[in-house]
Amino acid sequence: MTDNDDTPARDVTTLPFDGSMLRAANREATRLTLAPRYEELSAKRRALFLKSRREVLSKEQARELKYLEWQIQRIQDTHVGEHLDRLESDA
Repeated sequence: MTDNDDTPARDVTTLPFDGSMLRAANREATRLTLAPRYEELSAKRRALFLKSRREVLSKEQARELKYLEWQIQRIQDTHVGEHLDRLESDA
């Protein structure tokens, strides 16, 4: 029961999972938070990648490079992910 009325509280653990809504929410969050930093993230990634071609990166630098790549992939997903989801559902 809820505090305000006699309607039973809904058990959200039994609701069907909708991955498309989660993907849409993640893409919107990325548009708002990461996308404005795309150039900055790309420059940092480029610098670490070039450094990795010259010398061995420290564990911290290697971790940062992977994290930057993940962030950039998330930004790229905001541009093409919805179209890829549609293609996948049509296949």
